[in-house]
Order: sequence, then C-alpha cells, then structure tokens
Amino acid sequence: RELVDMGSHTLAIKDMAGLLTPRAATLLVSALREEFPDIPIHVHTHDTAGSGVASMLAAAQAGADIVDGAIDSMSGMTSQPSLGAIAANLRGTDLDTGLEMAQIGPLNTYWENVRSLYAPFESGQL
Repeated sequence: RELVDMGSHTLAIKDMAGLLTPRAATLLVSALREEFPDIPIHVHTHDTAGSGVASMLAAAQAGADIVDGAIDSMSGMTSQPSLGAIAANLRGTDLDTGLEMAQIGPLNTYWENVRSLYAPFESGQL
C-alpha cells in the first residue's frame, strides 16, 4: 500500500529464484488485483523449478497485466519460461497474446544458432 500511496504506477513481482508455483502466483496476483484494481501488475520469474510456464499462465489468469517469457531457444532453466508455450496455451482465450507461432519460429531459429556460438560458456545444465 505504501508504494502505491507514494505514486508507484506498476506493481512488480520478481521471482529471481524461480520458485513461484502456479498456486502461489494465483493467490498473490489475485490479492494484489483485488486491492489495486487499476494498477498494472507485472510478474517475472525464472524457470529454475520447471514450473515457470504454468506459473505465468496462472498469474495471467489471476489478473496480471504483464508476464515475462523468453524466446523458446533461450528459455528454461535459469532463464525465463518459454514464450512460445505461454502464447500457445493462451491462444483462443480472452488472454490470447496475438503472437503467431509462424512469426516466432524464425526468431527462435536465429537465437538457437546464436546460442550455439556461446555453448562453451553455458552453465552445463542443458
């Protein structure tokens, strides 16, 4: 409340450890949305625990205005959840992103090729 009273124009949930679960995202975003119906809510997580896509879907369904994702070839693990998976799961719903998989595909291929150049510097988690 103090942040909003001080003039914050966005509420950001930053889960840098990637431990946000779908249930926790639903509870947190729902409570914030109820308390602050006119303030945009932005949710950021990493896919460390492997539940990032499900958590971002739950956050969006609970009222988040912005959820972060990464292009598929750069997503997962210590990065953000898969943008393609988020968009595909929201297709045809009232939360449809409007992103077309045919448009994301070439970007995914490009970044997959770029990433291969940096393979020697990868964490080894892949």
